[in-house]
Amino acid sequence: MHSILGFIANFIEPIANFGVPILEFLIFMVGVLIPIAALATPIVAGLAVYYLSQRTKASEKQTDILIEQTKISQQQTKISQKSLEDERYNKAIENLGSNKESVLLGAIFGLYHSAKESEERRKEICFLLCARVRGLTREDDYKKSIIKNHLM
Repeated sequence: MHSILGFIANFIEPIANFGVPILEFLIFMVGVLIPIAALATPIVAGLAVYYLSQRTKASEKQTDILIEQTKISQQQTKISQKSLEDERYNKAIENLGSNKESVLLGAIFGLYHSAKESEERRKEICFLLCARVRGLTREDDYKKSIIKNHLM
C-alpha cells in the first residue's frame, strides 16, 4: 500500500511544482482515465475470450490425438494377443505329433485353451484331436498293448 501511495506522490509532486492545482489535475486525469478504461475493458475482455477459445481448440486437438493414440494402442494390443494365440496354437499342433506323453498332454491342454478362446478354431481343433486319437489307435504297438492288457 505504501508503494502505491509513494508512486502517486512521486507522480503528483512534479505537477504541483509546475503550478497546476492538484485537484484540477486529478479531475482531469479521472476524466481521461474513465473513457480510456471504458474503451479498454471490452478490448481486454475480447482478447481474453480469444485466448480462451484458442486454448480450448488446442485442448480439443490434444484430446483427439489422445483418443486416436488409444485406438492405435488397442489395435496393437489385439494384434499382439492374436499373434500370441497363433503362436501357442501352432506350437500345440506341432507338439501334438510327439510320442512323449507329457508333451502330448501339454499339446492337448494348449489346444483345449485355444478352443476356449477362439470359437472359429473349435471345429478345426476337434478334428485335429480326433485325427490324433485315430492315429494313436491304429498304431501296432498300441493295439498290441491293448490286447495284452485285456488278456491278462
